[in-house]
Amino acid sequence: FKSTITGGAALDPCVNFVACRIEVTADFRSNKKAFWNQQASIGVAPACYTPITGLTRNFETYDPCPAPPNPPPPNVVDPDAAFNPADVSAFSTQTDTKQTTLGPITGRVSNGVEYFFGIPTGAPASGVNRWKAPQPISWTTPYDAVQEKPCRQNRGHELFGQEDCISLDIMAPAALTDMPVFCYIHGGGFTRSDPPYAHLLSAYYAKGAGSGLPNDGKAITALFHYRLSSLGFFAHPGLSAENTYGGSGNWGMMDSISNLKFLKANAQVFGGDASKVTIVGESAGGAHVVLLTASPLSAGLFANMIAESPYISFKSGTYSINARYASGSMYVVSNGCGSIGIPTGAEATSIIACMRGKDTTNLGSRGVNAGQDAFDAVYGAGSGYLFTYNAIQTWPVVDNHVLPQAPFAAWASGVASSTHMIIGHNADEYATFYLNSGKDYSADPYPLVDIAWVLMLDQVSETSTVEEIIAAAFATRDSAIMDEIDAYYTDVQSAYEKRVQMGTDLWFASQQALIIDTLINQADRAAGTVYHFVYAQEVAASVAPGLSWLGSCHGCELDYVLGFYEDEKAYLTLDSSTPTTYTDAEQAVGQVMKSYWVNMLYTGSPNGAGQPDVWSPITLSARHTMIFKSTITGGAALDPCVNFV
Repeated sequence: FKSTITGGAALDPCVNFVACRIEVTADFRSNKKAFWNQQASIGVAPACYTPITGLTRNFETYDPCPAPPNPPPPNVVDPDAAFNPADVSAFSTQTDTKQTTLGPITGRVSNGVEYFFGIPTGAPASGVNRWKAPQPISWTTPYDAVQEKPCRQNRGHELFGQEDCISLDIMAPAALTDMPVFCYIHGGGFTRSDPPYAHLLSAYYAKGAGSGLPNDGKAITALFHYRLSSLGFFAHPGLSAENTYGGSGNWGMMDSISNLKFLKANAQVFGGDASKVTIVGESAGGAHVVLLTASPLSAGLFANMIAESPYISFKSGTYSINARYASGSMYVVSNGCGSIGIPTGAEATSIIACMRGKDTTNLGSRGVNAGQDAFDAVYGAGSGYLFTYNAIQTWPVVDNHVLPQAPFAAWASGVASSTHMIIGHNADEYATFYLNSGKDYSADPYPLVDIAWVLMLDQVSETSTVEEIIAAAFATRDSAIMDEIDAYYTDVQSAYEKRVQMGTDLWFASQQALIIDTLINQADRAAGTVYHFVYAQEVAASVAPGLSWLGSCHGCELDYVLGFYEDEKAYLTLDSSTPTTYTDAEQAVGQVMKSYWVNMLYTGSPNGAGQPDVWSPITLSARHTMIFKSTITGGAALDPCVNFV
């Protein structure tokens, strides 16, 4: 039954029931959870899927069953329509046109806020522009900036977004001046946008926060769109040969730099202060902003950085372009453009020509998964899994341009020593990664594979070959140190909690300790410019009854930092129509986090009037951690029970 079918219905027009259970159509996207639970209730859901009650958030992130090697194209007539991008055209009939350095733009004005969505800062990155730095763009007639441009991405079997996506969305309080600029870079494993920006419209950042600050602490919010998955981070010898710097692979980071350059030149147009730009990100977005501080191309484009739960290893082996050349060949195979390996010369050039001629069906997570068997056949069983196991198939790389060197080396050389920073993580980060397995980790290799991967990175570097990295990973996995690490957590009685603690320590606490150590040892860094936090607030009881085991999970601080609590929403259940209620103590956490964050935007320090505790920075002589938790009076306290080693 479908309106696009003549007469409204047809029998078996293109799918059988089994295929439909796997290849959910665009019409089912918003009701996928209900659809799957219905199938389970009548006994036809695949055995590999276990329905979870009470959740709509993140459900579509995971395939209910493993995708076939070459899955069919998505059953979506208009791929962009499946995502429902944020559209502000219906907000108001009142418009405002501003002249920018690229051309005039027309937005909408509603309730004292100006909205400009989908402002392009680079030409469409398709065809010959695919896998190139953002190309120049300008216009003379007013550009109707009312709809965001999510970048091409896929979740499970759904494909949406567009290649014409190098853009940003701006929300600015009207008639104010000298406001700081809050640049938010989304997470999603460098493969998808999470949370979708459409949910941030009513949760407008920094409204009324920051007692004693100009403009009542209000700020301009700029939401960045950057190329994702292989479209944003594909490195290849054929691409490197096109560039004078001899590298490739950081297209998504170049998009963010393009957006930052636009804001540097045009902040005043929207009532902002170009000297008060703060880049903020969570998860892969947190990693993104951390890596922007290591790039010489971003020098002078921002003053502050706030990184929440940056999720990637920052050790140099992570950024080997040789390994990325090899792992990227999984996309080449899945698109029928070549074989596994690292080509050179005319062969490499021919492969890129072929890849630029393909549609985007297999340029997301499905593309790399489809090439994994071929990769294993060349480099050994299980090798492909090392580069794809956490749905992060592509990430930034040392390319001799955006990242001339690995981040620790860059920071040690003094890069970003003048940038003021807040960096921290959540107490139970790894719980989120068990969300869709219902706490069942029995068939899950996390975090043991994670541990082997991160420890292996101490033995390799950005110049290591893919063979060296694979050999080191398997040797580490089979070494005695794995048992030693496992034994270290014997005091944790619950097997589940042990896994969560290990994963949280591995990817978040230990990585941040290394980052902070490097930053505070910079010779030119002024004292009092690096701040650390741990978010320890458990998921609100009304979000997901019976799921208290999620604790302070990955992404859950966004309820408070992005203001979802003010709109009776929650990160885990953003698609739900049921309001989320927050206690007074939980709301206090939101207010105090917003206060610290907004102060950082204005002054480069989180401290200000009316806060429950002074947030002392980390220095060479003193380690301090701000803890956010509703059971603490006022919602926050400095060093209440921990010493950040």
